[in-house]
Amino acid sequence: MTDFPRFNHVFALDEVTIAESGDLAVVRGSYRFMYDDNTPEQVDIGKLVSVWVYLTGDWRLELIISNSDIPPVPPI
Repeated sequence: MTDFPRFNHVFALDEVTIAESGDLAVVRGSYRFMYDDNTPEQVDIGKLVSVWVYLTGDWRLELIISNSDIPPVPPI
């Protein structure tokens, strides 16, 4: 937050699957992250999958993986 004080992000949940036991969930979605509102051309857009567990009355993030849709910059 200190490095990017004017960042802007949006998360969209596309699918939430909850285990029959009710204590495990898998979330699939997408994100859009702008590092600085003053430079909107610098944006990262991608997708994510996360695993949540229900422990002691709270949902807790156990694992997350994200993948940018922007092609990597080739090495110089």
